[in-house]
Amino acid sequence: MRNIEIIEALKIGKLIGRNQSGKATEKEVDEFSEWLAGPEANQKLYDEIVDEDNIQKSFDRYGQYDAQSQWEHIEPKLKTRIRRFYPLQFVKYAAAIALPILVTTAIVLLNKNEAGQSELTSKVEVLEDQKETVLLTLADGTQVDINELQQDTITERNGVKIENRKGDVLAYNNTESSAEELIYNTLKVPVGSRYSIVLADGTQVWLNSKSSLKFPVQFGKESREVHLYGEGYFEVAKNEASPFKVYTSKGVVEVLGTEFNISDYYDDDFSAVTLVGGVVKVTNNKDAIVMAPGDQSLIYDADKHIVSQKVDPEYYVSWTKGMFEFDNQRLDYILRKLSRWYDVSVNYDYVVLKELRFTGAVESKDDIEVILSRIERTCGVYFEVSGSEITVKRD
Repeated sequence: MRNIEIIEALKIGKLIGRNQSGKATEKEVDEFSEWLAGPEANQKLYDEIVDEDNIQKSFDRYGQYDAQSQWEHIEPKLKTRIRRFYPLQFVKYAAAIALPILVTTAIVLLNKNEAGQSELTSKVEVLEDQKETVLLTLADGTQVDINELQQDTITERNGVKIENRKGDVLAYNNTESSAEELIYNTLKVPVGSRYSIVLADGTQVWLNSKSSLKFPVQFGKESREVHLYGEGYFEVAKNEASPFKVYTSKGVVEVLGTEFNISDYYDDDFSAVTLVGGVVKVTNNKDAIVMAPGDQSLIYDADKHIVSQKVDPEYYVSWTKGMFEFDNQRLDYILRKLSRWYDVSVNYDYVVLKELRFTGAVESKDDIEVILSRIERTCGVYFEVSGSEITVKRD
């Protein structure tokens, strides 16, 4: 099968999945309607794809598909040709492994309203008494347990008041005065939690699970600079005289006033900057990229070129609303997201299983067993669970 045929098949699968889930954009609805109104064969293909018996047959065929032997045949070619590989060239190799199930998995959704659940081997252990708490580290090194904080305000050594608001929000005095001496606080959010902070300039930051933000109690005159580890969603207060900069492990994001998401976890190969509104500039030692809304920049290393692509930002900020939403994402990407929230480790029996793709949405308040059982029902994989370790196996 030619590359263009593969890409077209995956595109159709995605359009059907998005329309079936009710999450299609207006453009996707139009594209799907146009495709369905085309040749009579399109309607016939659609009926076959959404037929439950055919979906089950696809799963059964995958169960007999020897993906590991296909990978062992292909892997040496990847190693010998890696220096001159381009993304389109890789498609044909990935398709040889995964094509029998990709279209089906694109349209069978992780719908939280589905009835019934698969039995997992054993339950994932999430020990409540071992969970960490949200910690605020003050300039003098004092650590404040926000979960146990009783008073409404905290006072820093320079007199700045920190308000402990309802709804998991800390707020610093919003003042126009600039600090002569910068003193820093650090807010650390543990596994399975989210927290929000309003900085002294009015900028609000939402921090995801296993993330931390280092920031000045009051900003200086010339710039506003913070340091992020993990994932944060920023709504930056506009101040043309003082650019706002976010430092990550691989680069710097600079803005005047805008909304964007940054994901910069140590176990990812890249930092991802996703722009919701406004304009930002992303820089590293190699590149400087100006982004527009809907752009996503991937920074793989401080000394490598930045990769840009168009995305739907909603999927990358859904965590701020207590959701996990995925649009044709790799299983490896999805399970890394879940591992950070539920504090579990993930292993794979076959490396090719990482390449399976899914579209769907689940709530982060659900038990992980519920989410895993839904994934199990969508394609030929199952999860073997031992304590806090999950192994992904071919069904």
